[in-house]
Amino acid sequence: MGTYRTVTVVVGSCYHAGALAALDGLRAGATLSLQREPTNPHDPNAVAVYSEDGAMLGHVPRNQAALLATHMDCGAQMACALIGKATRTIEIRWDTGKPDGGVVFAKLPPYEGDG
Repeated sequence: MGTYRTVTVVVGSCYHAGALAALDGLRAGATLSLQREPTNPHDPNAVAVYSEDGAMLGHVPRNQAALLATHMDCGAQMACALIGKATRTIEIRWDTGKPDGGVVFAKLPPYEGDG
């Protein structure tokens, strides 16, 4: 199967009640989940990031969410983990279900802006 990997950051945490406290309570390596938000009024490609206990932590940056949203909408299974607590860095892996073979590092557009 075609497995892809990328590294990005969680943005917008300051706009979600309790998100910063929830992030403070996590350890590096914590399993996170991603959820599509196609009805998000700010971005129809929005991808939200949640902790294992369901706390909203923020979003994948807008300029990177479109690629992930496309794969998610096509049924790709996403796995996500916190790899840099202070920097809110996350690693995302997904499988396209196609026999591409190997793990490919997916290059997303650079993050542009504050979170």
